[in-house]
Amino acid sequence: MASSEVRAVDRETAAAVEAIGSVVRLLCHLRMAVLALSAVTAFVAGGLTGGALLITALAVPFSYVPARTWERRGEHLSRSGILLSADLVITAIVIAVMPDFQPVVVYAAATVALFGAAVGLSLALVMAAPIALLVLVSVNADPQRPHWAVGLAAAAAVAVLAWAGSRIGDGLRAQARTARSLRLVQAGQAATLERVRIARDLHDTVAGDLAGIVLLTKALNRRLADADVPAETLLLAQRLSEACEEAHRGTRVVLGELRRASDAPNLMLETTCRQWAERAGVAIDVDVDDHVADLSAALADDLRSILVEALENVRKHAGATRVSVRVALEEDCVRLVVTDDGRGIGPGEAAATSAPEGAVDGHFGLLGMRERAALHGGELVVTGAPGEGTTVTVRFDHEKAGAA
Repeated sequence: MASSEVRAVDRETAAAVEAIGSVVRLLCHLRMAVLALSAVTAFVAGGLTGGALLITALAVPFSYVPARTWERRGEHLSRSGILLSADLVITAIVIAVMPDFQPVVVYAAATVALFGAAVGLSLALVMAAPIALLVLVSVNADPQRPHWAVGLAAAAAVAVLAWAGSRIGDGLRAQARTARSLRLVQAGQAATLERVRIARDLHDTVAGDLAGIVLLTKALNRRLADADVPAETLLLAQRLSEACEEAHRGTRVVLGELRRASDAPNLMLETTCRQWAERAGVAIDVDVDDHVADLSAALADDLRSILVEALENVRKHAGATRVSVRVALEEDCVRLVVTDDGRGIGPGEAAATSAPEGAVDGHFGLLGMRERAALHGGELVVTGAPGEGTTVTVRFDHEKAGAA
């Protein structure tokens, strides 16, 4: 199993364990209350024996420890066959030594409901069967033996509570998954609103100022062309004008990307590729998995940023005529592959791109791409050869917008 898949399973398991914590604590407290009440009742009646007191002392930790440490140890407690078997044995002994019929039923019912919530219906029913049988035997052994139907109903109720506990546990886990999905959706909506606000502010300030600077630099070029100035000055002014135009174009690209924040991730990536191809004049083949639409907003935003940086590296440095973009949602990760047919990179450059501290000449922004991938437990790999193009592969853990 891949490490990213292990981490995803661990997160889901921890969330499922935490979801039933309140029910586990309630049932454990109920069992301790029954033990305390039975001990006090037996003491008042003069029937508290050393054996019964010892059994009570042994039974208390099986309720006290889960009630106090479920968030930290719940997964271990619910998966330990030894602990579950020991709890079952202690429950059987408690049922056998309790002198009164009513506490027996309450303790047994709380135990099987606890099993149902913690380990699921199938195993809970297996564990509930001997407990229900012991309840029936205990009822028949009561000095004030009730009607046989009462004993049968009590035993049946114990078994039914195993089902009820499992249903409560399943419901709480489903509720936790829904709440987590809702938080992801709300986070995506908040991010969308923030990006739209930033886009509006950029349009009203930076973009407008850059447009004015572009006009001024063009006017400056015309003035200098008519004046008697050295060629070096004209070249410097021309480069200044080109830099301003490039900054203005880049700002407009960012504005467009920010305003597309409400698009589905797969459509957003396809649009990004298409618009880049129109600006760069480079043919592009795009294949985006439809399931990418299920990605969370935060992950989709980082994926788009990495894609834009990779494409800009191609435009500025590769000299490519065709680019291929593939985005696939695999079992345990999202994989982005950008391949160009440009000048490629040499062995030294390929080694440098793998260094954690930065980029190489002609391949800027790799550090930022690597950092974004690392935020999602992923990695970036650059491969290529001189004259054979370059391939940028980015892989990181995925998180669905509506996943558990």
